[in-house]
Amino acid sequence: MAPVPAVSPAPLDRVESDRLFVRTGGQVFCRICGSSRTTMVIRRLRDTRFSVLRCRVCATERLHPQPSRDEIRSLYSADYYQSWNMRDGEKPVVAEMKKDTFRRHLRLLAGLVSPAKILDVGTATGFFLEVARDAGFDPYGVELSAYSGAIAAQKFAAGRIHIGTLETAPFPAGMFSAVAMSDLLEHVPDPLETLARARRLLSPRGVLMITTPDCQSFSRKIMGRRWTHYKVEHLFYPNRSSIELMADKCGFRVLHAERARKAMSLAYLHSQFQTYRHWALTPLAALASTVAQGWAHRHFTIPMGELLVFLGKAA
Repeated sequence: MAPVPAVSPAPLDRVESDRLFVRTGGQVFCRICGSSRTTMVIRRLRDTRFSVLRCRVCATERLHPQPSRDEIRSLYSADYYQSWNMRDGEKPVVAEMKKDTFRRHLRLLAGLVSPAKILDVGTATGFFLEVARDAGFDPYGVELSAYSGAIAAQKFAAGRIHIGTLETAPFPAGMFSAVAMSDLLEHVPDPLETLARARRLLSPRGVLMITTPDCQSFSRKIMGRRWTHYKVEHLFYPNRSSIELMADKCGFRVLHAERARKAMSLAYLHSQFQTYRHWALTPLAALASTVAQGWAHRHFTIPMGELLVFLGKAA
């Protein structure tokens, strides 16, 4: 495997056009595995100007070109939460469904680290932190969206929720026994830098918990270019191998990894497929939600093409 070429670090308060692949001597190299071989898997993503490229060695995929910082920020308005049925604030049925998922993840996390201060990066409206608080953790959060961050801030004491990014968060090194990134890593311009920053915030025996799409999952293979995780706000698409490579580069070791399962309901699936439309699954979800109205909000757990990974600091 070719070594990753040396590159001068970019300023951390600035988003470059593409941080996952670097150009050196006329060639473009994958920062994760060092390969210069890439291929295009989607020429135009959902009728946008973006395509999806894949590294032919580690199979990491990324959106190309990468959106600007202003484009990224504009995505996370109230409209972004339409697929959650939460454009006009939180809905109890959605809140409880998401909390069911987080309770399972926190039970696994509590088996790896004693409850203490926990940071949720990409906390949205704070569902994960509510469950973490109930489990004995001391909650803090970071959220880019002013809309959802304001909702989260109302739930916790002053100074607990930072509206911004991990790069601008004021928390000191070693403050947290756990850092959670639930459906976050795929949203950041430079996942390696995000992992490195999370490591600095962890105590020596701290644990980083990640859920993120797996571009080699069964659902990706079945849905192809209509995979629900293919969307403009997802800047890159890892897999089990690339997560392990990134962990190693950033000073982590894998403590546990598994296929993530999420609590779901027919009503929620219906709303998701109305926003992220698929020629077969959108009408199927609509039919199921209508036919089984009495069961539309019942929870069941299914794999959604994601990984759940727990990382500890390497010695």
